[in-house]
Amino acid sequence: MKYSEQTEKEILNSAIIKQESLNRLMEFDRELFYYNEHRIIFDILKDIYESGTQVDLSIIGLKLKEKNIFDEYEKHLLSIIKSYTPITIDEHLETVERLFNERKLLSLSKDIYTAIKNNDFTYYQLAEQFSEISQNINRTKDSEYCTIKDLSEKNLDELFKSSNFIRTGLSSLDDKIIGLFNGQLVIIAGRPKMGKSTFAIQLIKNIKQHILFFSMEMKRTEIYSKILSSECDVDSWKIELNKLNDFERIKVLNSHNEIKEKINITVFDTAFNISKLKATIKKFYKAKKPVAIFIDYLQLITGGNSESQVLRIASITRDLKLLAMELNIPIVLLSQLSRESEKQNRRPIMSDLRDSGSIEQDADIIIFVHEEDGQTEIIVGANRKGKSGIVKGIKFVKEFSRFEDSKISEVFENPKYFND
Repeated sequence: MKYSEQTEKEILNSAIIKQESLNRLMEFDRELFYYNEHRIIFDILKDIYESGTQVDLSIIGLKLKEKNIFDEYEKHLLSIIKSYTPITIDEHLETVERLFNERKLLSLSKDIYTAIKNNDFTYYQLAEQFSEISQNINRTKDSEYCTIKDLSEKNLDELFKSSNFIRTGLSSLDDKIIGLFNGQLVIIAGRPKMGKSTFAIQLIKNIKQHILFFSMEMKRTEIYSKILSSECDVDSWKIELNKLNDFERIKVLNSHNEIKEKINITVFDTAFNISKLKATIKKFYKAKKPVAIFIDYLQLITGGNSESQVLRIASITRDLKLLAMELNIPIVLLSQLSRESEKQNRRPIMSDLRDSGSIEQDADIIIFVHEEDGQTEIIVGANRKGKSGIVKGIKFVKEFSRFEDSKISEVFENPKYFND
């Protein structure tokens, strides 16, 4: 099916009730719509838009009466009004535009077939038709570019809303990175058992706003036991195995009853390929408006556009960076390290990122969770908006699945073993 009646109705509904949606719709032509009644409503909206008048139902009704089609189109208009849904109009417009182009290609294919049978077309006519369709499909949208004049005429506070960031809640780390900025891809990397998943959960807890957490390594009960452990100071393994004494049981039950008021996370604990992961993120972003996405971890995401593991991982990190920019939120991606730093008994560097490919190029921040002389270190290996170096003052309390910040904020800037 090369059309969607419901999608067309929802676009028109949004354009009627939202000025910004009407502005976007006016970038298109009436042929975008498959149904003629929708084209008629589009024509009326365009007349109102070009007159500079505010759209409302009474004016639409008057326009229909002027055309002597009010009785015929009243039911169509009511059907559009009842189609309200909180949509992102750009996504619906892309869908309808794609269907329009598919209809046009299908029609052109039929015309070409008929012309070939009748021997009445030229190569140049055919090339011209394909060129026209290609230009329509690849048309640059107004939202994809701007001039410096456009920016200079905006309110500064409104303009830089996109630069909002989230504090991690670990002040020693925030002294380095400031926070997690919208549109960033942040990598948290470490060898197995170093605590990178626990560190990610600690950040999620500290943020205290709604977050989507995709865990491909731990099941939901394991994640929950870690959260309870960090809240009530009872070992997570005891919680999971129900090996609690009476005092511990009371502490766990108290945290269990109170936790929903403190932490707002939606947890996904199944395997994902990159296509399904992106689609799920977009779906739940639209429905739940999370402030950040956490994914544990990179090497467990299947799919990608290459048989080579390095190029496949590079394809995935690039997709996630573009998604972070599209949704304008931070995406925090956990990653494994190769064994080189462990073999050489040294702190990790960027080249230790497993299947590194373009991870270093795509990531805005790279954080290593590392153990040195029996003590856990948090190392900022790369940071586009701030400083790199070792963060002192953050302690890993392993038995209670918690990272604590002593707020000493002692840092060593740009150690020699980092690549500038």
